[in-house]
Amino acid sequence: SSRPWSGGWRGSTTSIWPRSGRNVDRSYVLDRIGLAILTLADGYGHWGGRIFEDLYEVLRRQGLNRDRTVTAMLINEDLKIWKGEPFEQAMAFHYIAVHYAQQGDWANARAAADNSLFYLRDFGRNRQGQRKSPEDLIQQAQRDGQDVGHGYVAVASDFALGYLMHGIASMRLQRPDEALDHLHYAVRLDGALGPVVDQIEQDQCNVVLVVDFGRGPQKVATGIDQAVARFVPRMMSEPNQKLLVRTSNGGFWSFPVACDLNRMAVDHMWNNLEDLRLAKSHIGSTLVGAGAVMTGFGLGSDRKSAALVGLGLVGSGALAKAGAHADTRYCSLMPQRVYVAPITVESARTTISVEVQDAAVSKMVLTGIDTAGGAVQMRYVRLVLAGARAPDWAVSGQVHYANESTPGQPQPTLPYILGGNCVRPPSRQVLAAYQQAGRLQDWTLQDLLGLYELEGILTNRGPSSAQPGRHLLEGGGSLLAPQAGTSGFARLFGRVHDPYVPKNDHVREVARSLDLDPGPVAAPP
Repeated sequence: SSRPWSGGWRGSTTSIWPRSGRNVDRSYVLDRIGLAILTLADGYGHWGGRIFEDLYEVLRRQGLNRDRTVTAMLINEDLKIWKGEPFEQAMAFHYIAVHYAQQGDWANARAAADNSLFYLRDFGRNRQGQRKSPEDLIQQAQRDGQDVGHGYVAVASDFALGYLMHGIASMRLQRPDEALDHLHYAVRLDGALGPVVDQIEQDQCNVVLVVDFGRGPQKVATGIDQAVARFVPRMMSEPNQKLLVRTSNGGFWSFPVACDLNRMAVDHMWNNLEDLRLAKSHIGSTLVGAGAVMTGFGLGSDRKSAALVGLGLVGSGALAKAGAHADTRYCSLMPQRVYVAPITVESARTTISVEVQDAAVSKMVLTGIDTAGGAVQMRYVRLVLAGARAPDWAVSGQVHYANESTPGQPQPTLPYILGGNCVRPPSRQVLAAYQQAGRLQDWTLQDLLGLYELEGILTNRGPSSAQPGRHLLEGGGSLLAPQAGTSGFARLFGRVHDPYVPKNDHVREVARSLDLDPGPVAAPP
């Protein structure tokens, strides 16, 4: 949609709840958040509009789990539709904002960022001056005889990343007062973000990198009957590790962490309350105890009815206890931390080196961001965290194949399917480039399209190609290129792939003849 959500756009009218038989897909939101992150990381955010629209529609829906409390109470908490912890929802809105910002749709980016800044529940601090933990809340509720959700104050969000994104989008929409309000509030929340805000406020950047690093926290079940859910780190936080950014034109910057998900995950303001599971566990224990007493009384007094009732209570209590365990579903693709890096890039041939301080394995060299139009551009980058060193493709800084995202870099000579370096969809302009290089002189566009058709390779850009499949370079049949300046672009075009092996005999013969004769080759019959 070209209209901002804040203007009342409601998204698709098509049902967003895939069904298996009569059952609603209860992990739909979880799957869509993961798919959204992967789509951005692979560089295809500009092709994933429906994914992000559906995700937004569900997250904005009120009463998502209405009328599901009875089912959850009697059977299991996982039967509720997964909507995520508050911090997971805020991050989902953040990724939606990034998706639209990458396309220059700053109005929708601003609306999504605004939705990430929902009010939170603050239960105060404990005697040590620390924000109360979920365990503190449970103990307090037991002492006071109150529900766990009793006694909070609604407070403004402390999601500094959301304020940064809102400020960036508002600045691009020529709303300076609103932009400065949000940017300065981000600095109030985290003074280390001052240099980031200065770059944005002084309009000293034409590219903003949103960089994810590390593995986010894991959700586990703890306590009696494993009824309480909590998050534990999969990777330790390093608050002083900055993001180092260098460009081939001599630029250098260092940026602080803008969001630490380990911190958010253990903060009670960013977690759902677990009173339902605790109630189930308590009811289960009570029923088992009462049932055992009644069963013993019935058997001892030869009263069969009392014994049967007792056995029934024991069974009900055991069932409730068995279903009391916490729902430990969580988005495993969340990062441990997020950086925001506003920088200056001279041209599409400028390379950008991104690396987390003291983590050489994270290094990635980005290429191909074209800033000729003068508009500020945003790119999402997912840094690699595997192995002893950065992969060769991540640090090559090369573009080995002519593609849609960087036209003319490098110059195309022949289609990849015929032994060349070009994976651009066939067109008159592409064929002219081959002929300018002295190849395929007598060919027509129909000749070229015919070869792709014989190989079953998708060449059109209509609705059927709206969701990219596996790229031709990686064994698929898609020619859609990732967006330049993303991790997916570097992975696909930053290394040399194995030569293409034609499936069709005729295409194989044409490729062989081109290989034997590097000069002009007649068009296929």
